[in-house]
Amino acid sequence: MLKKLILSLALFASVQISADETNDAFIDSIFKTGTLPQGLEWKNLEKPFSPGPSISDRNAWDNFPDKEWKAKILSRADEYLKQPVPPFNDELYMEFYSNGNRRNWERSESARVTALSCLFLAECFKADGTKIAKIEEYIKSICEEKSWLAPAHDSNAATYKGKSIDIDLSSATKAYSFAVIYNVLGDKLSSETRALMSRNVRTRVLDPYLEALSGKHKKWWWMQCTNNWNAVCHAGVLGSALVFGKDKEEKLIFIASAIANMKYYLSGFSPDGYCSEGVGYWNYGFEHFLAISESVRVSSGDVINLMRYSKAVKPSEFGFTIKLTDKLSPAFADCGLTAMPDRRLCGYITAISGVKSIDFRSIAGGDLIKLYMSALYAYPFVTMPSEQSELRLPARTYFQDAGILICRSSELKDLGAAFKGGNNAEHHNHNDIGSFVIAAGEGLPFAADPGSEVYTKRTFSKDRYDSKLLSSYGHSVPVVAGKLQKTGAEAAAKVLKADFNAQLDVFMIDIKSAYDVPALEKLSRTFIFERESPAVYITDEVVFTEESSFEEAVITFFEPEILENKEGILLSNGSGKKIRMKIDAGGLTYTIKTERIEEDISYKSKPYRIAIKVDGPYKKYRVSLRFLEYK
Repeated sequence: MLKKLILSLALFASVQISADETNDAFIDSIFKTGTLPQGLEWKNLEKPFSPGPSISDRNAWDNFPDKEWKAKILSRADEYLKQPVPPFNDELYMEFYSNGNRRNWERSESARVTALSCLFLAECFKADGTKIAKIEEYIKSICEEKSWLAPAHDSNAATYKGKSIDIDLSSATKAYSFAVIYNVLGDKLSSETRALMSRNVRTRVLDPYLEALSGKHKKWWWMQCTNNWNAVCHAGVLGSALVFGKDKEEKLIFIASAIANMKYYLSGFSPDGYCSEGVGYWNYGFEHFLAISESVRVSSGDVINLMRYSKAVKPSEFGFTIKLTDKLSPAFADCGLTAMPDRRLCGYITAISGVKSIDFRSIAGGDLIKLYMSALYAYPFVTMPSEQSELRLPARTYFQDAGILICRSSELKDLGAAFKGGNNAEHHNHNDIGSFVIAAGEGLPFAADPGSEVYTKRTFSKDRYDSKLLSSYGHSVPVVAGKLQKTGAEAAAKVLKADFNAQLDVFMIDIKSAYDVPALEKLSRTFIFERESPAVYITDEVVFTEESSFEEAVITFFEPEILENKEGILLSNGSGKKIRMKIDAGGLTYTIKTERIEEDISYKSKPYRIAIKVDGPYKKYRVSLRFLEYK
C-alpha cells in the first residue's frame, strides 16, 4: 500500500503548474504600479475578441465536441421558439425588499438568460437563421430591464429606480454573455440589435467602471476584495470590454485594471492554496480568474499568463487537493453538500500543466448563464497535450496555513476524513472550528458538514448566525457550558500537533478561543485517521475552573440508529454503507438526543443533529468518538 501512496503522490506532483520568473516579474510590476509593461505587442485588440469561433466557422461548430449536449441544446431551443419571451418581473424583483426572498427572482431571471444562451448555441449549431428573431427578442427584453443587478445586490433598489448605476455579479455576467453573442453571431444580428447591445453594455457596465477608475464614481468594494466577486466581476468587465471597447487604448486600460486587481483576489487564498469560501465558490471564482488569465495571455501574445504566476499555482491546485473521496469534497463554508471541483475547470488546469486527466472539451455543457465559460471550455485557447497521464490523489493534503487536513485511504472509494481548524472570520464563514467530515463510497458523508442554507436577506446580514446551519449548532463541534462558538478572527484554532505517516495521521488543535466561556481553561480536539484498517478517532479534552456542562454533536443526513447496550450509533451514507460511532465518555454517563435541523437548506433534505450530552456538570471531561466501518 505504501508503494501505491508514493506513486499517487508522484503522479499528483506532475499536475503542478510551473511558474516563470519573467512572467512573475511582469505581473509583480503590474500589481505594484497598476500599469502595463512597455514594449509588449498586444494582439487581438483591434477587433472584437471573445471565446468561441465565429458562426461562419462551420468546421468548428459542425464538429462541436459534445454531441449529446448539442442534441439537448437543439431540443430545448425548439421549445423556446414556441414560447413567448417572459417579461422582466418587477414583483419578483421587489419581493426581496419586502420579505428577503431572493430565490424566486433568481430562478425567473436565470430562465430568461438560459433561454437566450440556448437559442444562441442552437443557431450556431444549425446556422439556418431560424433562431435569430427570437434571440433578438430576448436581447431586447433584457435591455429593457430596469436593472441588471440582482435585487440582493441593489441597495435600496437604487439602480432599479434609476438613482445610480452599479455593477455586480449579475450585470457583469450579462455583459460578458452579450459580448460572446455579439462577437460570434456578428452581422447575423441586425444593426439595430448590435447597437442596442453595445449601448447597454457601455451604459450599464463599461462606462461606470471607467468612471470608477477615474474617480468620477466611487470604486465598488468588489474591485479590491479578496473573494470570488473580484474575479467574477472583473472577468465580466474585461470580457465585455474586449468586444465593446472603443479602441485598443481603452481595452488596455481594462486589461491593466483587471490584472492589477487580481492581486487582491489571490490574497484571499492562504499561502498553501486553501479557499475558505469552499469548493463551490472556488469553482465560481477561479474559473473566472482562468477566463481573465486566458484573455490576457492571448491578448499579450502569450507573454503574460496569470495562471503561471507563482502565487496562483497553489490556488489552481485546490480543486484537486480538496477532494475527500472520488465522489465527495467537504462542504465547508457556503457550499452545496455534494459540490465537487468542476471537471471542466480542472481539465483546463491540467491542460495548462501538460497533464491530460480530463478532456474538458467532451463535457462542454454546464451553466448556460455563464455562456462565455461554455464557449471557452468547448473551444479552449490552450492545446490539449497528446500524452495522457493518470491523475491520483496523495494519502493526505495538509493545508498548514489554513489548518485543514484531508485524509484519504489507499483507494478513494474507502474511508476518507476532513478535519477543520481555521477561524470564524473566513470567507462565507460558518462558526465551525473543529468540525469534521467522514465519508466513503457513493453516498453522502456519514458525518457531514451541512453546507449552505438557501440564501435570503438574513444570510448576509447581522443575523447570519441565527441560522442553525451557519452557527456551530449545525456542525459537529461541542456546545460548551451551554454556549455555541463565537464569530470573529480571534476565534481561531491553534495547531498543537500534526504528525503524519503512511499508516496514521494525528492532528491536534486547541479550540478554546472559539468559546466565550470564562471558566473554560482547556479545550483540545485530537483527530486520528487510521489508514491500514480505516478508522477515525476524535477525542476532546476539556478543563473548567468551575463545574460546567459539555455536549458533543455529530451532523448526519440519514436518521441514525442507536444500538442497545451502549454499542454505539449507526450512521448511513444513503447508498448501503454504514459506519458505527462508539462513544467513550471516560466512565461518565451521557444522554443522546437526535433532532432534525429545521432550516431552509440548499440540499433536498434536512440534516440530523445527534447531541451527546454528558451528565454533569463537572470540571473535567474526556470524550472520544470512534468511527469504524460497519459490516
